[in-house]
Amino acid sequence: MTARRITVRSRGVSLRVDRRVLGVLGLLGALTLLAFVVSVGRGEFAIAPLDVLATLAGSGSDATNFIVLDLRLPRALTAVLAGIALGIAGAIFQDLARNALVSPDVIGITSGAALAAISVIILGDASGAMSVPLAALGGALATGALLYALAWRCGV
Repeated sequence: MTARRITVRSRGVSLRVDRRVLGVLGLLGALTLLAFVVSVGRGEFAIAPLDVLATLAGSGSDATNFIVLDLRLPRALTAVLAGIALGIAGAIFQDLARNALVSPDVIGITSGAALAAISVIILGDASGAMSVPLAALGGALATGALLYALAWRCGV
């Protein structure tokens, strides 16, 4: 059985997408939007999903505008964008390693980040808000560079 595909061609650019993939992406996008709206509406002062949507569209009351736009929307957007970034990073990581099962914890990058973060907490000055996350990032990058150097073979 062959999958039905949508093909678009325009001036040297060609795109072919499976309809099933479009359906799954549409469903996941709708579920993400639903989770986003529910997340923004939850809290000490509960706001109905329709009121959240009305506020996001610009027709909410002053109280819901403040709660949704100033307090809860930044948190929800950060969560969604962090999830997207982690998904893209995982896909890039799998593509670079040419292994669909590889993940940062399997080859040790997570351990390198944890080692650097703990080292800053115990040995260094962890008084700043950004010192531990920056140390973890540095540890992950150093571990990745070390793994890359150890795997280097005649330019590959």
